[in-house]
Amino acid sequence: MELRGFRILTDPRVYPPSEDTYLLIEALDLSGGERALDMGTGTGIVALHMATVAEWVLGVDSNPWAVELARKNARLNGIENVEFRLSDLFSNVPESFDLIAFNAPYLPPGGVREPIEASWYGGAPLIERFLAEAWRHLRPGGRILLLFSSLTGLGDVEKAMRRHGYSWYMRAKRHIFFEDLYVFELRH
Repeated sequence: MELRGFRILTDPRVYPPSEDTYLLIEALDLSGGERALDMGTGTGIVALHMATVAEWVLGVDSNPWAVELARKNARLNGIENVEFRLSDLFSNVPESFDLIAFNAPYLPPGGVREPIEASWYGGAPLIERFLAEAWRHLRPGGRILLLFSSLTGLGDVEKAMRRHGYSWYMRAKRHIFFEDLYVFELRH
């Protein structure tokens, strides 16, 4: 499929680009030369957008099918300044970044049986884990773009951000179907 200037392969075992993906892409504002992380990369479309401006991009996902698909999409589009790794949040990420983007799985935790189900189940507990670790991976002046849904609970996410010492503001909001999607910019 052609998508926002890229040819993107999809796979039923990998979270496809959706309204939340597009909102996060619209919120990206890299100026050039940065090191960026796409947490939960899926097809790699957000990482590929980052790589058009950033010096180097790392995309990680806990789904091995997603990592392989993202690599294929980078090759298909001739993008070389991006790397993809299997990682449960920061478990395989020692580097630090100027920008970390995370389209967080925002449905309440459920019984994940297949790797793709980790793409939508996680909710506030997963965001809490992310926030507890993310600040250690920010370079001086670095920031986070966190996308989540009203289904997660805005109040719960704000409490977690406060608990982990972040300052934040809402960069974007979009209402779709039965939920609101938010992109917050965070600094530590």
